[in-house]
Amino acid sequence: MSRSMFSARIWIGRAKWWLRNALPFAASHGARWAARHASRCSTAPRLIQGYEVKIQIGIVIALLFSFGQARAQEKPPLPFTDTGSCPFECCTYGDWHTTKPVDVHRSASIDSPISFRIAQGQLIHAVTGVVVTTQYGITKILKPLRIGYTRDGKSPELSSEAGDVLYTLHYSGEASDLFWYHGKTYTDQIDVPAGAFGSPPNASVVQVVSRPKYEWWVKVRDAKKGIGWTKETKGFSGADACE
Repeated sequence: MSRSMFSARIWIGRAKWWLRNALPFAASHGARWAARHASRCSTAPRLIQGYEVKIQIGIVIALLFSFGQARAQEKPPLPFTDTGSCPFECCTYGDWHTTKPVDVHRSASIDSPISFRIAQGQLIHAVTGVVVTTQYGITKILKPLRIGYTRDGKSPELSSEAGDVLYTLHYSGEASDLFWYHGKTYTDQIDVPAGAFGSPPNASVVQVVSRPKYEWWVKVRDAKKGIGWTKETKGFSGADACE
C-alpha cells in the first residue's frame, strides 16, 4: 500500500471519529490553535492551510455519511409484520371450512414444526392473522398528491411532492395498499392485484415500479382445540364475507 493511500485511510477514519466526537470542536477551534502555534513552526502557512483542508474533508465526509443514514432510515425494516391484518376486501376472521387438507405450524414461519393437519371439510375458527412482508414495493409520486390515511383517519394526511417514494408493504383491499413513508404506515389507493379489472383513482399520478412480496399467516383453532398457524389460506372457504 502506498504512503498516500495509507494516509488517506487514516484521515477518513479520523473524519468519522470527528463526526461522533470532535468535529464541532475542531471546526471552531482548529484554526485558532494553528495560528497560536504559527510562531513556533517555519511551515506555519502550510500548517494552517492543511489543517483547514482536513477539516473541510471531514465535514464533507460527515455530511455524506449522515445523508446516507437518513436515506436508509426512510425504508421499512424487513421482514415487516402487520399483526391482525386481513389483506383483501371483505376479508374476515371467524368460522371457516377447509376445502382441502391443511398443515398447521407451531408458529407463523415455514421453518416452524408442523403441529397437526386439518382434514378436508372440517370447521375451524380463524382467530387472527399476520401479514409478513419480505420485500417492499416501490411507488413513485409523479405530481403533488394528497394521500395516506391512518387507521382511523377521515382524510389523507400526507402532502406528497413529485419525486417522493412510497414503500408499499401489502395489499389491503379495494385497490389500497399499506405503505411506509418517513417511518410511519398509511393506507391509500395505489394499485390493484394482478389480473384485476379497473385502476385506482391515483393511477395517473403515481408510478408503480415494483410490488411487495408478502405472506399471510392465519392463526387457527380446530374442533379438538388444537391451535397453530398456517399460510395455506387457499385451502379454506369463509374468509371472504362478500361470497
